Amino acid sequence: MKRYQQFHLSEKAEEDDPTCSPYRRSLLYLVSESFEHGVQTPILGMGTWSLLVLMAA
Repeated sequence: MKRYQQFHLSEKAEEDDPTCSPYRRSLLYLVSESFEHGVQTPILGMGTWSLLVLMAA
């Protein structure tokens, strides 16, 4: 791999993101929690998990 770039939102931006209404959080939270049977699943793009995911790679 020659180059890797990752962008993520801060925790505050995730909480305040209005793009996935009526869920009231970002789409990343919806995928991380709702579609994973209520368990928070680390995914790329979430600032909360970014260091954890990168360290595990």
